[in-house]
This record gives sequence, structure tokens and C-alpha cells, in this order.
Amino acid sequence: MVFSNPKLLVLEKEAHNHYNEEANTIFWKSGGQIDLRKTGTYASTNLRYFQDVARGPRKAEDLSQEEDHWIKLAYIGGLTWAEPYEGIATELDFNEFYPNLLASGMIGWPIGSGDFRIFSHISMNPIGYNLKYGIYRAFIRGQPADQKCTRGFRYNPTGYYTHIELSSESPNALIYGQNNLMSGHEIFYQWASYLTTIKNEGGQAGK
Repeated sequence: MVFSNPKLLVLEKEAHNHYNEEANTIFWKSGGQIDLRKTGTYASTNLRYFQDVARGPRKAEDLSQEEDHWIKLAYIGGLTWAEPYEGIATELDFNEFYPNLLASGMIGWPIGSGDFRIFSHISMNPIGYNLKYGIYRAFIRGQPADQKCTRGFRYNPTGYYTHIELSSESPNALIYGQNNLMSGHEIFYQWASYLTTIKNEGGQAGK
């Protein structure tokens, strides 16, 4: 004999009704472009919509073992920096900052493999205008032994950076040329702006 819990049945029915209501609202808001009932979860729905509207390559190139190694070593997380302070403070949060950053026309994203190169000198005046898009093998002089970050810079113990004083190792740079870059606007803008608009309109679809 099988016993069912009436409370669980009610909760399941409510969840089912809520899902259908939300799916219908999003389907209507998106003009039929987004259908939760076909894609299932929010994550898979988001990915499917991105694949439908993004202008980037449908399939990523396979990374070489060396390129994958460089990319992993260059990732050290975000800046974490503060000065001692006591008193009233104000919290600031940039809403939708991540999709806004992804979709910026001022930022490029690699869509192909980079080229390993050797640089012996880079002009330092100013350095940001003289570096090509890529990862650089560099060592920073004068790093405080007890300091991982300054206000605008984070030290990398592995020596993989995007700028400043290159080493003489071979190779010491992984460069992505213009033919292997697409702007964030081209890849992410339609996806990010459309979903952000639906969210900001509120209601059932924006939850």
C-alpha cells in the first residue's frame, strides 16, 4: 500500500502552476524566443538563448596544452584591497555589471588560439597603449613581501600578467590577433540586453 502526503501534493501542484505561469509569461514577453517548457531549467534556457542569438563561433577551438596552462596561471582572482578605517561607510553595487561588462564594445574576447611570441622590449609610455591583447610572462620589481594587492593591481606569484617588464624566457607572450578576437557587443549584447530588459520590467517574467 502506498501513502501520499496531501501537503506535498499541494506544494507540487503549486510549483507546477507557478512554473507554467512563469514559462507562459516569458514566452509571451520574448515573442516566442524563450520557451522554458522546451529547455527545462533556467540554466539550460539561458544557454540555449545565448546560442541562438550570439554571433560568435558555434564551437570553440580546442586549446593546446600549453595555451591552457598559460590561461590557468594568469587567473588569480579579483582585487581585494582596503585601508584601515573606522566610521560611516557607504556600500555601492553596480547592478547587472557582469553582463554589462561582457557586452561592452570596448572589450574583445578571443575566439581562436593565440600565438606565442618573444618580446625583448615594450615602450612604457604609457604601457597600456603598447600592449597587444594577450597574456605576458613578466616579473614585477619592488613587490612588498607581505602585500598581494595594491589599490589597482594584484601580484601573481607565477609571473603571468597582462603588462609590465617582460622576462627573457621563450616564449614570454601569448598574443591574440584581431582575426581571433570579437567584441563583447558582437557576442553578448543581444543576449544580455534582452534578458536584462525582461528582468528590469519586473512582474512574473522578471523574477
